[in-house]
Amino acid sequence: MTTKLTTTLTTTTTLTTTSTATTTLTTTSTTTTLTTISTTTTS
Repeated sequence: MTTKLTTTLTTTTTLTTTSTATTTLTTTSTTTTLTTISTTTTS
């Protein structure tokens, strides 16, 4: 009996900072995707 389990974890973090003489804008975007596929079972 064989079971195949595939797990993929992808994390993307984007940090954007824009600075002027009087304004600082910081934007942080984090995206996490977890995909689990268990499709192969043979015996």
